[in-house]
Amino acid sequence: MVHMNIAPSGPDVSNHPHQHAFVLTGGHLPEHPVFGVHMTQYHCEIHKYQIVLRIELEADVLARLNEMRAVAPRDCFVLCNAGTEDDPSLTEMTVPDLASGATEDFTGNIFQGMRPFPAEPDEHFFPWARKYCRPALAMVKVRISRVILWRPFAHHEPQPDHPSYFIWGHARMREGRVVGEAHATNLQTAALATGRFEAPAWGPDYDHIMTLAEPPQWLDPALLAAGVVVSVPAIDLKADPAGGGGIPFGAPFKEGAAVTTLYRGMAPARAITAGPTYFNSTAVCNSPEIDPYAGRNLFISEMPREFWT
Repeated sequence: MVHMNIAPSGPDVSNHPHQHAFVLTGGHLPEHPVFGVHMTQYHCEIHKYQIVLRIELEADVLARLNEMRAVAPRDCFVLCNAGTEDDPSLTEMTVPDLASGATEDFTGNIFQGMRPFPAEPDEHFFPWARKYCRPALAMVKVRISRVILWRPFAHHEPQPDHPSYFIWGHARMREGRVVGEAHATNLQTAALATGRFEAPAWGPDYDHIMTLAEPPQWLDPALLAAGVVVSVPAIDLKADPAGGGGIPFGAPFKEGAAVTTLYRGMAPARAITAGPTYFNSTAVCNSPEIDPYAGRNLFISEMPREFWT
């Protein structure tokens, strides 16, 4: 919901500081940067944003993170700012603070995967709260070096027939090949699904974050660093899920599969090769009553039990 400022002279629309979750990609080699991709919620004002950040971690933290990723290379590692209700002195922030540069660094915790959802999560359930788990890497210093993508949702925008994906990363030319790391996330549409006389609800769409097997050979490294948009015609978002189409359930692409894309949505067709999917869900982003899979679609690695509380 929109946070209403109580002060009569204050703005009607604002975000209150809170905790946010970012899926980590990149940084597997020293020359490769680390990125954080914000998990979205269409029905919660403070999470109605897609944002991709290039972040800096201290060398020892990145080394320990990569040790864990070497053991579990397809696990999802999640960065959360460390503010909690139990200790409000720690960093709480808004996503617009990150996009605007008002927040340039913060203290965070890095978690390995996620515990299963409780049977009946409360309205403000946060799966990485201390009462559920403890971090794999605690109280790490995070510095934002660049905003790669910033998209506040516009609820009047209709869902397209086929998804668009944002591809970004870090690469350079070596002996005629593009070498480095590339990542992709679908550009979501948080369409208003209800009429003017109904309680508002948003969706359906899905939140997907993956690394590519290699950077696209057809894409100049400077464009990859800036980020580009492609469409994926093989996914028909309007198809009936019962017939095997529609919004993807689980990982949308098999690791190693060639995926046909259209740069800027136009021919010629250009292929990317799917790498591991770290996160795919309809259960988190959509309004619960609009989720096409009724809360069953949450593709993320399970947190090792040693981190459960």
